[in-house]
Amino acid sequence: MIQRILFSVLLFSLSSCTTYKDLVLFRKSETPLPEIAPLSALSKIDLTIQPDDALSITVNCYDPQLAAPFNLIDSRNSGNTQANSALVSYLVDGTGSIEFPVLGKIQVAKKTIAQVRDTLYNKIKPYIKDPTINIRRVNFRITVLGEVSKPTSFNVLSERITILEALGLAGDLTPYSDRQRVMVIREENGKMVFGRVDLQSTDFFTSPYYYLHQNDVVYVDPKKNKKATVSDNASKYVSWGTAVLSAISTIVTILVLVKK
Repeated sequence: MIQRILFSVLLFSLSSCTTYKDLVLFRKSETPLPEIAPLSALSKIDLTIQPDDALSITVNCYDPQLAAPFNLIDSRNSGNTQANSALVSYLVDGTGSIEFPVLGKIQVAKKTIAQVRDTLYNKIKPYIKDPTINIRRVNFRITVLGEVSKPTSFNVLSERITILEALGLAGDLTPYSDRQRVMVIREENGKMVFGRVDLQSTDFFTSPYYYLHQNDVVYVDPKKNKKATVSDNASKYVSWGTAVLSAISTIVTILVLVKK
């Protein structure tokens, strides 16, 4: 009976543990890592502009007075141009256009920032010699939820962010994260798309969800054995009962050995 009790305690303890292999990322692959794709190919991603994007656009040239009509704010009089440009931006409407000073309506949807820059350059060039155009998306926002250390939403200042960087900004995965079931929720063409990523497979580097898009939501599933560690009253009683049972079993075992 004592052996059965000890064996049961051992099984219960092991059932609530997370193994080392469950915590390691990139440990399996259908394709050898060096042959997946060169980093230069993985970095060639250009996100296109979509409706509801907010764009900060500034035009500069050798004479600030000539560029002033093409700017929403006057850089000559603004104390903090970067802060002001984040507040004053062009919102892409439902037709994929923006209303630009002097030029009127400009179609920008489904174009990259580089393409929009070229379009504006060609349209402004008849008015200004050698204009410099800076464009930045100011509402590139990512949300990370689920089994991470710090569920959060944050704005992305660069033009691209990977799912690994997003998880890092959320404080990394917890020991109870299901690394094989990370979901990315994305809006494409007016529809919600759900994609799964297996972080334990190096093949995910070529996944369409490796680089995140604006307003993507990353959700990390918890492992099934987390329910054994949830801090509620029932689990506390089970933990205490297990500890008491283990102590009693140890004492009984010692007494039996002493009598022998």
